[in-house]
Amino acid sequence: MIEVLETLGLQTEDEIALLNFNSYLQIPSVQPNVNYDTCVEFLGTMAESLQLPMQVLNLVEGKPIVLMTWMGTEPALPAILLNSHMDVSPVVISEWSHNPFAVEIEDQNIYARGAQDSKCIGIQYLEAVRRLKRSKTVLKRTIYLSYMPDAEIGGLKGMGAFTDWEDFGKLNIGFALDSGMATLGDKFVAFNGEKYAWNIRVCCQGTSGDAELLLDDTPGERMSRVLQKFFAFRTMEMEKLTANPDWTLANVISINLTKIEGGGRRNMVPSEFVLYFDCRIPFERMDVDELEPTMDQWCHDVSNSVLIDYTLQELPINPTRINDPYWVTFEKAVEEVEVQMFPGRTDSRHLRNAEIPVVSFSPIINTPVRLHGHDEHIGIQTFLDGITIYCRILRELGELME
Repeated sequence: MIEVLETLGLQTEDEIALLNFNSYLQIPSVQPNVNYDTCVEFLGTMAESLQLPMQVLNLVEGKPIVLMTWMGTEPALPAILLNSHMDVSPVVISEWSHNPFAVEIEDQNIYARGAQDSKCIGIQYLEAVRRLKRSKTVLKRTIYLSYMPDAEIGGLKGMGAFTDWEDFGKLNIGFALDSGMATLGDKFVAFNGEKYAWNIRVCCQGTSGDAELLLDDTPGERMSRVLQKFFAFRTMEMEKLTANPDWTLANVISINLTKIEGGGRRNMVPSEFVLYFDCRIPFERMDVDELEPTMDQWCHDVSNSVLIDYTLQELPINPTRINDPYWVTFEKAVEEVEVQMFPGRTDSRHLRNAEIPVVSFSPIINTPVRLHGHDEHIGIQTFLDGITIYCRILRELGELME
């Protein structure tokens, strides 16, 4: 990246921001086995350069939480939390056109794992603070910057542990920003809530024996019939999405088969196959009470030997109200923003459970969504523009009086 930056004629503050982004992206903090030491060391360097006090909270072994503080002039006012996460999702190197940790530039786009989710906002927060401090800006409200572990695998040992921390209430957080999602459109998207998750395990038991026989009621046959029912429901939800042009994934139930277990020998029919489904349910979906008995009936219709277990059943969490003073102030700073429900799960649900209003927002427009996908990237100018946007957001939120 450094060689390319020298040809762009950027301002010094932009070069600093991009070089810091480059350094952060090069850290391979990939799930599931993350060593966060390098991230913590890097963030410590950033905090020192900005003269921000920094704590490292070891609430769960091997899952450090980094918390920086920019103290406001009126610390009794509820603080603003800027949250992002250090971990990134796994990569399949063969599907990338660029090395995901070399931070390569093509057509003014930065290619790297974490470029969208969520190392971009982690650096944008810091660089916005840098520019505000350089301009001698002083805010009434205290600003916290948090860098979480564990977000890519549920966040229970990251943000979940943070909100359960005995001193969490002492931070007096009134409002939080978390990571959002890129959009292909030219209008920013902010998310005031998200779907909730069910994880479903279906065990298809049946006749086992030698594979040379044509046995009745084998686990594979029962598995096939179960899959037909689940996929028929999935198709119905897809058709609803197609039939309603104004809808997004946040308006429909998404269900996907994510894992199959079973079998040991090629010449033996096993006694069972186990299916795992990931299901995400919209907050406002009114027919959800019918979902569990419907799925139970699907399995019962196939056989009494098909057993369903709901290994996770999250409850819906109230979204952030769009007439909330913090939301109104955020919207004023961003100027044009479309409100949506996030189609997946983020750390924001832990904050909402703690009754803190949250907006999930990443200032990335005119960009294909690549979080968790191959060739994740962000435009250089898009990244730099995001810093300017966060400067406006912090000025507005930091001066908001109750």
